[in-house]
Amino acid sequence: QEEGKVGTYREFADLTLPRIKEAGYNAIQLMAIMEHPYYGSFGYQVSNFYAASSWFGKPEDLKYLVNKAP
Repeated sequence: QEEGKVGTYREFADLTLPRIKEAGYNAIQLMAIMEHPYYGSFGYQVSNFYAASSWFGKPEDLKYLVNKAP
């Protein structure tokens, strides 16, 4: 059953990346991960182009995702 919450960088790295790799894809594009104040904008009302969104976790969590992706 689905939870009513925002997924995290670590959840994506641990749960979704393996499925992407199994499907044979060799690239992903992360969209709308810049910091934004209003979740309903889906990341398109950016407030800081130089900060990863805190909606999905800490900077260390994004680093974990990036390092696990190759």
